[in-house]
Amino acid sequence: MYGTIIKKSFCTFFGLFIMQVFVFEQQAFLDSLVQKLRAANKEDTSSVIALSSIATYYAFVQFESCPFYARQRQMIFQKK
Repeated sequence: MYGTIIKKSFCTFFGLFIMQVFVFEQQAFLDSLVQKLRAANKEDTSSVIALSSIATYYAFVQFESCPFYARQRQMIFQKK
């Protein structure tokens, strides 16, 4: 009985720890993309690539934000 409780507690703790690591890594990845966007020239190819990467990231994480970045990318792309 105690072995089962210990196994469940360990699995729960391990699962929560892993989720925390993934959440931190996702935020770090998004921060790096935003830094690339800020460093890029406003109408440069690197800003189009950064906006595409951010839109793709949000397509999987928070779909409501994806069209915003995709539209910004499209506006820059159409100017060229």
